[in-house]
Order: sequence, then structure tokens, then C-alpha cells
Amino acid sequence: MNDSSLPVKVVFVAGGQGAQYLGMGLDLYRNDERFRNHLQTALPTDDPTLNSIRISWESQDDRSKNSTPYVQTLLAALGFASARRLYDMGLVPDVLLGHSAGEFALACSSGLIDDAELSRVLRQRAIFLDGIEVPGAMVAIRASEREVQRIIEETASTVFIATVNSVNQCVVAGEKVAVANFCAEAKRRSILAVAAESELPFHTPLMQGPADSFAAILSSAKLKPLVHPLFSTVTCSWLTPAEAVSACFWASHLSRPVQFWRSIEALLQDGDCVFIDLGPGTSLSAILGSHPSIRHGESRVISLMPQRSAEPGHQLWMDRARAIVED
Repeated sequence: MNDSSLPVKVVFVAGGQGAQYLGMGLDLYRNDERFRNHLQTALPTDDPTLNSIRISWESQDDRSKNSTPYVQTLLAALGFASARRLYDMGLVPDVLLGHSAGEFALACSSGLIDDAELSRVLRQRAIFLDGIEVPGAMVAIRASEREVQRIIEETASTVFIATVNSVNQCVVAGEKVAVANFCAEAKRRSILAVAAESELPFHTPLMQGPADSFAAILSSAKLKPLVHPLFSTVTCSWLTPAEAVSACFWASHLSRPVQFWRSIEALLQDGDCVFIDLGPGTSLSAILGSHPSIRHGESRVISLMPQRSAEPGHQLWMDRARAIVED
């Protein structure tokens, strides 16, 4: 039960790979100068690698939705720019809460890496992601963590639980054959399994080698404690100053599972929240909306970048952001 005497926390939420869609955030980029400037801090036009990713996004070609280096770089830039634009409007978060790559994006918006270094790190990160050779697959499973774990144990499966998104939705990942066999078993048990948009087994021990390589890349940057508190969905606890400046901690996100649902529950145990979903899309909003605290109106969630809307994207974003500031 939430303590109604506690102040309502403002929580910035940002998603990772799987939430992307063609043209995500593009209308805001084209129509809001401050957002555009923030995004160009992350994706400067004078950097050939990052500019090609930006051009792909602006032209809405398939790489901006399907290529892991492109998608993850765009998600980092969009999360960074969206949070910075809200800071411009005077909206100060009590908590940052990122899912997968969203955690890194929000951390960057809060000073993890100096703005002058950010584009270099994102360029190196994109090149690194393009070179990973760990074939695998990820699949969303409509079942609880306990049920998924039971199938893994009963079938001696070599898949791993990569994310726990809600009480009845997980993502498993692993080698392609192992994931295919797991899906066949899930189907036999009448459990829905839907392929995720990733050809790498993120958030599993199979990614330990790439995680070590990424730590070496991050070690070249001066990492700093964040300006805003971050609740890590990897550790299910508040980010410590030591973790913030640890390249190994941020790199370990590649090989450690995402405990999104447990993190939501931990935050809501300490009082009601206004979750501001920076997007893209509304997949995280849907997960948040399934929590009893939000269903009962004690807490709420606001989506700034839904995929489909009759209203122009930048106008919807601005109207909702201003309403939050004025609330």
C-alpha cells in the first residue's frame, strides 16, 4: 500500500531496442529547435558515422528500424534529447528509469558523459555493435517469470530470461536453435511467443565477451556521477556513485537481465509516481498501465511519443509536456 503522505515522484522512463518505429521523434526534431540542437549534440552532422545514422532516420529507411547499431544509437540520441528538452522546460525528475538501452540514454542526459565526449562514445558504440558476432535470438513470452523458469528447468533448455517486463510477460534469449526449441515447447503448452526485433542475445551471459570489449571503450571516457537519481533496472536499486563511474557496470548491461517490473514495484512501494514515458512508442506505458497502482488511479503514466496519433507528433509532445509542467 502506498503512503499517500509521501510526495508524488516524477519518473522519466525511456525504452530500449524493440520499441523503435520508422520516423520516431522525427516531427519533433523538424519542428522544435531546442530538441534538434540536443539531438545534434549526440548525432553531429560533421561525424560521418553518426550523420549516416541520422540521415537514415530522417529518410525513414529500414536500417533505422532494423539495424542494431542504427537503432541503438538513435534510441540513445532520442532519449538524451527528450530528457534534455524536458529539463529546458523546467521539469526536474525525481527518478530516472530506463529499460535496457534506455538506462544508458537517461544517464547520458544526466551528465554521465560530458556533452563534448558524447558523440565520440556513441560513434565507438555504434561501430562496436556492428562488429558483434554472437548469433542468437530474443522472444517475448506471455507468461510469468516463474512459469518461464519452470519450462527452462523441465526441458533443460539453454535459453536465458533476458527481461522481466510484467507479471505475465518476459523475454527469453539465447542461441537460435535453443530459442526455437523453447518456442515450440511454449506453443505446446498454449503459451504465446513472439519474436523480438534482435539478432543478438542481449541481456544474457552469451554477451559477456562483447560486454568486456565495450567496457574497454567506455574506459576511454570520463564517467561522472549523475545529476538526477537513477533507479537501475539491472540491480533493482538506486545507482551508486561508484557504479555511475564504472565502465564495467555500464558494459554489464549487455549481459545482465533487465528487471523492469521489480523496479516499478520497488518505486511504487515508496509512494505514488507520475511516469513520463519518453518513448518511443507506448510499450513501456502499457506495462506501467497494467500495475494496480496505475489502474486504480493512485499513480499515472503519460506517453510523449506514441507511434500513432492524429495530432502532429511535435504538437502532441509539447502539449503533454507543458501540461505536466503546469500541473
